[in-house]
Amino acid sequence: MVGMASYLQLDMPKKRIDLDVIADFAKEAARNFLKDKVPLNSSIVKIAQAENLTPEAVSLVVADANKAVHESLFKVASDKYIDFDLADPKQVLDELQGNETEKTASVFDKDYQSPPSYSESTAFEKTASFGEHYSGHKMTLKQEAHYAMEKLSHRASRLDDDILVLNSKIASQEHSFIKIARNMLLTQDFSDRPKAFPFLLKFAMDAGLAKQQAKTLVTKLAHVMQQQGVIEKTAASEAPESLISDEVAKTTKVTNGDHPLYILINTLGSDYDRRDMLDRDANITKTKLKDLKEKVKVL
Repeated sequence: MVGMASYLQLDMPKKRIDLDVIADFAKEAARNFLKDKVPLNSSIVKIAQAENLTPEAVSLVVADANKAVHESLFKVASDKYIDFDLADPKQVLDELQGNETEKTASVFDKDYQSPPSYSESTAFEKTASFGEHYSGHKMTLKQEAHYAMEKLSHRASRLDDDILVLNSKIASQEHSFIKIARNMLLTQDFSDRPKAFPFLLKFAMDAGLAKQQAKTLVTKLAHVMQQQGVIEKTAASEAPESLISDEVAKTTKVTNGDHPLYILINTLGSDYDRRDMLDRDANITKTKLKDLKEKVKVL
């Protein structure tokens, strides 16, 4: 299956994004934020200028920096509610291009390329931006509880909406993966197509997906191609990780960061991680809301 391995490695231009270097840039920005309170956007702009980063590289640094800060704050947060000023790829690129940053970035530019934003507060904590109708009056315990319930309910609803939109984005990306990979496989002889699935699986893992994520994605491709009659019915069995031989593992090491599948899979991996964080936050929020409702009943 040299043809598939060569296609994945060599057919595109050799310019690549070194993910190890990207990770170092993201860690630097995260450290500046956590230690010295330097805004993430400011650090990333300086790094991008010094290193002459491409827009794609800037987006990767932004996503990794947001994730690094979120993970660091999440570890020490008592109630797992985190709030910090997220890096925004649009704002960074606008500043790099000398344009005034727009205040209304699109949903996918901001909310769905970054870790979730959290409100760092206890269930009963009052904030200046919410509940101003209580200003100047000391709330009773029951009022505080209803106020906290309203905040949690609003947050739970917003998280459900975020997950719904993100799932739609992920579905579109998976469709694009299937379309691109299918067209690649159709260049192979009919009998050779099933042999390509272990290569695609290893490629997906090298590009950043977890093992189960990669197997699920490649299995979806196999099912679609089976339904279309362009591969044998047994091709789905070619996808499991156990079929990745030592030879395949060596020959399909990712060497081309600009391959369209590489970029797409890397983006999918970030969105899969973001969805996991949103799901986790939604579960925490709904559990807190349920517990609070039980407390209100006895007040």
